[in-house]
Amino acid sequence: VYPQTISRWGWGWPFYTLNFVLNPNACWDWWGYDNAEHHTKKGPQIAAIRAIVDRLATKP
Repeated sequence: VYPQTISRWGWGWPFYTLNFVLNPNACWDWWGYDNAEHHTKKGPQIAAIRAIVDRLATKP
């Protein structure tokens, strides 16, 4: 499990940056596309992380 956004410095900094995908505050909803609960347990991002952790925690 790892972040799926590009760091504030972009790919290959200082060679070039992609300003349209920068996320300077590392917010999971920096464009506001998801619902207002993105920072709570009911939010889609946290629910996805919970599902990943639950799946990893199950015995094979």
